Amino acid sequence: MRVEHAHSGVSVEELLANHVEGLRNRRGAPAWAFFPEKLSHAIDGAEGKDQGARYQVCVACHGQGLAPEDAALACGSRHSGVFRHHWRTGQRSLMEHVGNRHPKLFEQLREAIDDRDREEALAVATLARGREERPPGPSPNAAKKRRFSGDNGDAPGAVDLRSDTVTRPSPAMREAMARAEVGDDVFGDDPTVLALEAKMASVFGKEAAAFVPSGTMGNLVAVGVWCETRGSEFVCGDLSHIHQYEQGGLATLMGAHPRALTNEPDGTIPIAKIRGAIRPDDQHFPVTRAVCLENTHNKKGGAALSLEYVDAVGALCREHDIALHLDGARIWNAAQALGCTPARCVAAADSVSVCLSKGLGAPAGSVILGSAAFVAKCKRLRKACGGTMRQVGVLAAAALKAYEEVWVGGMIEGDHARLRAIVDGLRTVPNIEEVTSPDTNIAFAEIAPAKPVKDVVKALAECGVIAIPWVGNSIRIVTHRDIGDGDVARIVDAFRTACE
Repeated sequence: MRVEHAHSGVSVEELLANHVEGLRNRRGAPAWAFFPEKLSHAIDGAEGKDQGARYQVCVACHGQGLAPEDAALACGSRHSGVFRHHWRTGQRSLMEHVGNRHPKLFEQLREAIDDRDREEALAVATLARGREERPPGPSPNAAKKRRFSGDNGDAPGAVDLRSDTVTRPSPAMREAMARAEVGDDVFGDDPTVLALEAKMASVFGKEAAAFVPSGTMGNLVAVGVWCETRGSEFVCGDLSHIHQYEQGGLATLMGAHPRALTNEPDGTIPIAKIRGAIRPDDQHFPVTRAVCLENTHNKKGGAALSLEYVDAVGALCREHDIALHLDGARIWNAAQALGCTPARCVAAADSVSVCLSKGLGAPAGSVILGSAAFVAKCKRLRKACGGTMRQVGVLAAAALKAYEEVWVGGMIEGDHARLRAIVDGLRTVPNIEEVTSPDTNIAFAEIAPAKPVKDVVKALAECGVIAIPWVGNSIRIVTHRDIGDGDVARIVDAFRTACE
């Protein structure tokens, strides 16, 4: 039998039709379009755990398919386009075949899928707008006052300044979640997760992405991969989120040793100090494997690290053959403040953890970004950490919609502008001694010692403003998509009352 390796004339339209059909059979990964059910064959004699195994035949290699006996003969040859597959064993070999043998056709298929998804999203948005424009009818809960305000509320409530993680999904996000096409992300075939990972990799200019449940897991897994030899060391800021707020997970779970250096007021670590902290090749010392930066920097008031600084740290890391990991929990805010694309913001980094709830306001989740080989290791470690989920496309759908609404829609600058207006107002309030000048969406208000912060927080709550104490006698103020222009004066007035 002669196996034809060349492209057999299959069209993108045919592949797209195969993809749509595959979605109905829970085969959402785009590469499955190259292996339609009609060309597969059951494997004779498969019993026990192998029962249900099939020969999968690539339509781009064998447009007319193969007879069962020919498929059996071809299977096992590296480039034959025929694979023995069982649902328990995953699909990596099939995916690698498509990416390596038919990359241009695969890219055309992905573009066609993106076009189809955009058309569906437009239809959903039109439907949602139509619903929002209907006259409001009586609600069984109309008498119940909502706790929170913002553009998702139907009645005034409290304004929540605690964090940009408190946002609620918009109507369009909820609609996207309800309509999300899902698969099983453990098997790598949830189409919406794959779409999110591909989109984020493209937006940030990296080869690949992995969806994880949280930013803490994103940092844990990413730095854990760089420090895969236990006892390795990573350099970080003493006030970084990785060092302060992630329970020492890298030391506890990954055996990675932190070397914490003092953060400057602008969130940076002096490059000379980083250089001096990189260990020499000496058996007495741990081996330095990575440097971690945080952008924007939470405890430094949302400070955005300059492009020049991040580039310089990246160059230093390359000089010493170590990795630069960027904790991009609020990288969307950094890119907005710096006036650059997200890709430019992280160009010097070998890996990035990007939060989808902070900044964008998605319900949950982060993505790890980097090279394809690095992300493959991350997905393996993610599984060990319990972070690989099943039909998680419902969350990925909300994140895709949040990206469209907030980043593409230009909403983040509004968050920054509203915080600047709040800060200007707070500087006129008695007993507020100092308010930091924000780069992005975080500021700190230092309260006079005569007014204990716990009493001010309690008084703010009575005025309908939720806040939390911060370091010393200060309060952190964070703006987000659920705080509107009309809330600015209300927040300032609440502080004025609380600080009297």
